[in-house]
Amino acid sequence: MEKEKILIVEDEIIIARDTQSRLKKMGYTITGIAESREEALASIESARPDLILMDIKIKGPVDGITSAIEFWERFKIPVVFQTAFADEITLARARVTDFYGYLVKPINENDFKIAVDNALYKAHGVRSMSLFADYFLSVLESMQTGIITADNDGLIIYMNGKARSWLEISEEPKGLNISEVFSKEGEPETENGRMLDKTVQINLKKGKKIRVTYSVGNITWKNENTGILIQFIPC
Repeated sequence: MEKEKILIVEDEIIIARDTQSRLKKMGYTITGIAESREEALASIESARPDLILMDIKIKGPVDGITSAIEFWERFKIPVVFQTAFADEITLARARVTDFYGYLVKPINENDFKIAVDNALYKAHGVRSMSLFADYFLSVLESMQTGIITADNDGLIIYMNGKARSWLEISEEPKGLNISEVFSKEGEPETENGRMLDKTVQINLKKGKKIRVTYSVGNITWKNENTGILIQFIPC
């Protein structure tokens, strides 16, 4: 199994070499040692590391915290900070990055190993969840029925491409009330609480109307109803 790749961003070469030696003993692959934001960016673009060990004070006008924010936004690469600074102002700035670890120099062997291993473990879980979410969304977008989800207040969370197309929705619907885009004329015919006719007329913009067959169900998370799911198709 290929070991994870780690980039070291550190402008003190002795500390950088020591960090490199520690990582090699742990079996990790080092993609490079960078002294500035520019060198780190070039290394990231060529090698795409799984983790960055980042000193807060690095060469150049851009410090490690600002660089970490940029690298996360652009590449979704997690960061463990290595720094001699542990004051509240620095910590507060670092927290904005949602960093995966914060080591204060001098760093002992055990703390270093725990921080690196935990950061990579956490990053792996986040990436797996992200991949699952992307796959699940691609499934919803591939469905041949219109899908709308909303919270318990009726505010839209998600609408797939088919729903947007049939309801002629071009703007971002997230946050709109479901009644604004799925306005029904009349209600399905029921008998003893059982739905007999699931076909209703939907009012679109500019006076247009379509007839759809639809169903509504609850979204359940951890045994609690967290919203509603509507599936529909024109008929």
